[in-house]
Amino acid sequence: MVEARIMEEGLFFSEWTTQEELKLLESIDEYGYGNWVSVAAQVGKDAEECRSHYDQFYLCNPHPALPVLPVKCEEDSLRAMDGDPNEPVLPYYPGAEISGYMPLRGDFTVEADNDAEEEITDLNIDPEDSKIVIALKLATVKSYCWRLRQRAYRKSIIREYGLLDIRKQLAMDQARLNKKQFKIKQQFRSFMRFMSPETAGKVLQSLYTEVQLCEEIRKLQEYRSNGITTLRGSELYEKLLARRKRVKEEHEDAARRECAAEEALFYHILQQKNLLKPQDIPKRLREVKKETPLDIKHCIGVEKLSPDEKEVCSQCRLQPKAFLQYKQVLVSYWKQEGALRLADARKVLKIDVNKTRKIYNFLVEKGLIQSS
Repeated sequence: MVEARIMEEGLFFSEWTTQEELKLLESIDEYGYGNWVSVAAQVGKDAEECRSHYDQFYLCNPHPALPVLPVKCEEDSLRAMDGDPNEPVLPYYPGAEISGYMPLRGDFTVEADNDAEEEITDLNIDPEDSKIVIALKLATVKSYCWRLRQRAYRKSIIREYGLLDIRKQLAMDQARLNKKQFKIKQQFRSFMRFMSPETAGKVLQSLYTEVQLCEEIRKLQEYRSNGITTLRGSELYEKLLARRKRVKEEHEDAARRECAAEEALFYHILQQKNLLKPQDIPKRLREVKKETPLDIKHCIGVEKLSPDEKEVCSQCRLQPKAFLQYKQVLVSYWKQEGALRLADARKVLKIDVNKTRKIYNFLVEKGLIQSS
């Protein structure tokens, strides 16, 4: 190996090997300049020879021309892959703390292959090591560098696909995709790391198109089984089918309301005649008490809210951190899609519908989003 050959050859001239140069510097660091007898005992040379060699190459000429090693620097390759090491590798997103991401360091609390550093914790190259031991230690270092490159590769995948903000990605996917498309993307995630972002997007789009074509074929088969052979007939069929479903749902809702009213009246009569205690009435029929506003004065992140936002948080009983996250998700969705309905907001946030409505109306009132 090149490294082992250099350790055996001379660094400045052939009479002094690289190992002897290292021993000389370590001995002077240990015993001090001038204790040439002790230094010579460690190096294996004469005391005068050690003194003259150190004075000539290190004291009188402190910057000699060192030989260029024909070995690729692993650190440069890591920096080329991972970007500027002094800057965070990935940007910060709300909700990133779920994945343990530290934005100021550009690292995760638990990295990929988190135990890689244990292999080189106590590793050091001793000049007295044999060639086989030196080769084994250098191979361990190369293995560690390869594991670092794999770690950087995984970070690059997270950066390219924008996978750090898990909540936002899931919310956007659920709002933009239907149930079948969302299921396809979730199943396809494990294969994305083998493709570039552009290729993965094209493959996903082709799978979505396949699902859409299968749905169109199913609809055509349904039309044919019902004796429909024209486009105008299919449009009329869809209108009549939608009206039929709507009328059926209205009848079912009316029947449910009528049953609920009769049940409530029955329990009310029993209670008036003292035949039933209030606690025996089902919870769904009891009077719903108004929720008291939440006190957020001492909550984390309250200083980031405006007075109106604090009022909304208090009325909706939301933590300031959660409110800011919901606000950013809705504003980002509106900027990306160009429109945001209340129904879309409910699909994106997936929280209580009344809280969603209050947040949506507040953002529309403040001009942060526009209702379509």
